[in-house]
Amino acid sequence: MKVFTIAQLEKFSGIKAHTIRIWEQRYNALQPNRSEGNTRYYDNNQLRRLLNIVSLMEYNYKPSKLGVLSDEDLFQLVEKHLISSQTKDSHTEFYISQLIAAGIEYNEELFHTVFGNALKEKGLKEVYMEIIYPLLVRVGYMWTQDSLIATQEHFISNLIKQKIYCAIEQMSNKEVVSDKSWLLFLPENEFHELGLLIASYVLKSTGQKVCFLGSNVPLEALRNTVDEVYFSDALTFVVHTTLGSEIVGYEKLMKEKNIKLFIGAGEFTKRQLDGEINCTWLSNLSELEQYV
Repeated sequence: MKVFTIAQLEKFSGIKAHTIRIWEQRYNALQPNRSEGNTRYYDNNQLRRLLNIVSLMEYNYKPSKLGVLSDEDLFQLVEKHLISSQTKDSHTEFYISQLIAAGIEYNEELFHTVFGNALKEKGLKEVYMEIIYPLLVRVGYMWTQDSLIATQEHFISNLIKQKIYCAIEQMSNKEVVSDKSWLLFLPENEFHELGLLIASYVLKSTGQKVCFLGSNVPLEALRNTVDEVYFSDALTFVVHTTLGSEIVGYEKLMKEKNIKLFIGAGEFTKRQLDGEINCTWLSNLSELEQYV
């Protein structure tokens, strides 16, 4: 059984620890266990209960009303809103919390239901920006804190990949209307390709020609590719700042072939590499859309 501190519950749910304690005291929303040293801790059931409460608050339920409900009653309310038709209102936190809950429980049916509802309401690009990205941030924190085991993280990531691959496949017959040709890849030892997949979807949706190589592409293999095929633009993502010297090699190759290079990266990574690399930095997908 996994156990969690109140600080971890704060990170997973987005609710301040102080607020969680108030809910416990006033509404009996959670019932933490106590260690022999009288330290408060929580189990999977308590985490699931908190995620359900946070989810339902998106539908204007008050924590005072939700806290007194049984676990079964909370589940029934969640199911009610999962099967109900979507409104014009955004229920972002509901989707995030329920997708995390589905991952913790390896509940593929719940994951498909929640993701499908979000997709109908928002579309793939908005789902990624508003739901998937913050979801992955929380999942990453849970994994680094050893509160989410590797198989749960892989379960969530692979289900998301399946959804994006399906969306891209549906555009396989879309007409190419641009004279640009995009090369999408991740450098060697970079494996997190969800952002690259979404970028592929965005580019294809605007009529761009895309060659998707995926993750962990060695420099010499990429050199052979660009020697044989013409590309006007290339896009990659950098997460690991320790890859600085290797990224320089990729940038030089793109410069040799007169290929315009775009790199998606966080601010910290950008600051670490900006002086060494000549490229167009992307902070989000909207900037890529503006270019194309």
